[in-house]
Amino acid sequence: MLKVISISGRTHTDKQEVLRALHDRLHDARIVLSDTTRDPRPTDIPHMRWHRSYSDYNYVRRTSPFLWSVHHAGQNYGTSAFALDCVFRKPNTVGLMNVMPDVVLELNRVVTERTGDPESHVAVFILSTGDKIMTRNRRFSGVRVGLIGEDRRPKTAVEEEYWYLLASLNAERVPTLFVRNNVTPERTAEVIIRRLGL
Repeated sequence: MLKVISISGRTHTDKQEVLRALHDRLHDARIVLSDTTRDPRPTDIPHMRWHRSYSDYNYVRRTSPFLWSVHHAGQNYGTSAFALDCVFRKPNTVGLMNVMPDVVLELNRVVTERTGDPESHVAVFILSTGDKIMTRNRRFSGVRVGLIGEDRRPKTAVEEEYWYLLASLNAERVPTLFVRNNVTPERTAEVIIRRLGL
């Protein structure tokens, strides 16, 4: 039984908006709050993240085990075990999470351990809206994360290619949907719901 849907993708792909649209359309869905040291943006949707100082973030990490924590673009992001436990307390609740693509495998391991069902977590990778950078069959140019400063393409293109490659590798072990957010987040949420048969 599906328990967790994780959303990932490069910066500015409206992941939060897609997550909120899923929440609004799925009965018994619950957003799993994450923690970050990033300052709130004007476009942030309320009640999606705890925005914390570095000292508060580290305190929470020491006092409540984190399922995952990453450092990206100078900021910390993570989710505590307590936040995910809230989903497992109710039998029919589906947790919705915004995660970095490099933690999908660990999240899948944790969810599978708790449910005993390898199909209880589905990863959704949101492809960018306007940039027609990636297609499912495109060959990769061999860009590695360390080459971002040397690549002549825009940083967002390199970032998407890297995250997409990582999501594709994860898809070999984790059920994964690749969805382009090219109309509205609400339409993208409806596509995800339809493709998952919910």
